[in-house]
Amino acid sequence: MKKLILLAAFAALCAAGEAPSPARAQLTHYLAALNTGDRGAFDAYLADNLAPSLDRAVALSARDTMFKDHGGFDLVSATESSPNALHGKLRGRRTHDLLTVTFEVEPQAPHRLSNYSVLWDKPTK
Repeated sequence: MKKLILLAAFAALCAAGEAPSPARAQLTHYLAALNTGDRGAFDAYLADNLAPSLDRAVALSARDTMFKDHGGFDLVSATESSPNALHGKLRGRRTHDLLTVTFEVEPQAPHRLSNYSVLWDKPTK
């Protein structure tokens, strides 16, 4: 259901003539896959969207930890420094903690994820 909501928001942006940047589109897909809670779905996302320079096993392990600790994420804000790079804030669904996210995608289509980080800010009280 949550994946459908994210995809509906993505479709609405495109229909309004405001196609998201490649970095924002990739972040939307990343969060949709992660938030399913299904490790296999996230692995399939990685297989299709992770640049060969990144380690898929490491990314999958990081997903396991993030989902276990935070129960998924909601995007709070995102600022694009270019069409292929952004930074922003995520909020943990279970913890409500803020995390800083950076995303970079390859400049050429299909704009695979080439560099990213999700770093914990400070825990909420």
